[in-house]
Amino acid sequence: MPASEFETVFGFATPQRVPRGWDLSFDTFTEALRARDPEAFARRRVSPLNGESLLIGFSLPDTILEVIVKVDPDGVVLMESTAAQAAGFAVWLRDNVVPEGAEVEFNVRPAVEAGLPNRPLPTGDASAVEEALLAYVSDILAARARGEM
Repeated sequence: MPASEFETVFGFATPQRVPRGWDLSFDTFTEALRARDPEAFARRRVSPLNGESLLIGFSLPDTILEVIVKVDPDGVVLMESTAAQAAGFAVWLRDNVVPEGAEVEFNVRPAVEAGLPNRPLPTGDASAVEEALLAYVSDILAARARGEM
């Protein structure tokens, strides 16, 4: 399967050294998302294992995506999506939720499961972000094919 078609979980977070670097709240995230997609749904969840989170669903032209939002530490998990979908979401997140100048890191489920650290999200436009996400997914898939993960 080409890396461009591979669907996985993409995580976006503040660096560990500043766990509240975005000063994220469920309300502000929901407001920003509803400004983008008035049809988006949001539901708070509480789990004894994972604490409180916000489950969000929103539409793109060709699919519906789900996001899980956590605060303290600040982070957002984009459920099963491609690098192109994740890049569009990451740029929206950076431009509409993350405070100006705050850092954003990213990772993908297979890399997290292998214990690989987060990487800085590029500061460019959606195509630059997509290129970086796609390159990382390609590297992860190649490592899996070689039996390194």
